[in-house]
Parts: sequence; structure tokens; C-alpha cells
Amino acid sequence: MKKLLFACLITFELSAFGQGAQFADKLVTDLAAQEPSFEIGVGYAFKHNEGFGIPRMTLGVNNLLNAGIGFYITPEYRGGITFLEDGTNYYFRIPMGMTFEYGPIGAFLGLDPISALAGKNLRKEIGLSYYDAKVMPVSVRLGYSIWVGPTIGFGYRLPLTPPGSVEL
Repeated sequence: MKKLLFACLITFELSAFGQGAQFADKLVTDLAAQEPSFEIGVGYAFKHNEGFGIPRMTLGVNNLLNAGIGFYITPEYRGGITFLEDGTNYYFRIPMGMTFEYGPIGAFLGLDPISALAGKNLRKEIGLSYYDAKVMPVSVRLGYSIWVGPTIGFGYRLPLTPPGSVEL
């Protein structure tokens, strides 16, 4: 019985692999069509658990090696508040992480290891982004963090390859 089940599984896998080859080819082609870019943006975290909003700035590189993968860093700072976690009169975190984009839709996932290593809460975030170069070079980022709440951001993208250049 185990041999029969194993033979059926192998047959199914080989058949699925053949069917998936067209999908994988389209995926690679579509990813290669995306242009690498540098992004600078601003945003806002609406309501931290302690009741205040936080301005944010994002710097990122997108679609590196034409593979849809990128990296970002988002410093967050809010002064003039009493931040109960560490007893300071300001809030400062630097979430950083990875992005993945396929066509106009992207996802990002990040955390702040610097503050965590300093003994503070580990700031984590997850979110989605939308960017369509055919419409305009502005991206929209919607994120969420259990500790900080919902976030929104808008970024302006600059191509990393000059217009008319040929990539090898």
C-alpha cells in the first residue's frame, strides 16, 4: 500500500510540475519586467497603544535584480509625549525589513531589532503596498502592528536605471 501511494504521489508531482512550468515561466518574465527603484516616502501611525500618533519616513529599494525583492527602513519619531515604556519624553523606533512585489501589488514585513536589543518592545509590522508606474510614480503602503496600530504611507519612486539604458 505504501509503495502504491508513493507511486501515485510521484506521478501527481511530475504532472503538476509540468503544468506549473508555464506559470513559473510567466512569473519570471513578469518579475524581470519590473524596474528597480529607490523610494522615499512619508507616513503616519494613527494610534499607538499609549494613545498618540507617530509620523514616519520610509527609505527603500524595490525590485532588486529584477526579482521583486526589496528592502526598506522606516524611522518613526514623536516628541513631546510621555512614553511609558522607557520613561522618555519621546518615541523613536526604526522598523526595517523586506518587501516583495509582483506587478502593482506588494507586501512588506519588518521589525526593529535595534530597539529590541536595547531591551525595549520588539516593534513588528506587516502590510501591503500598491504601485502602478503607468499611472504615477507614487506608492501607497498600508500596514499594521499590534503595538502601534494601523499605518499609512505614500512614497515617491525614482528609477535606479537611467531612461533609455540597456541592462545586460
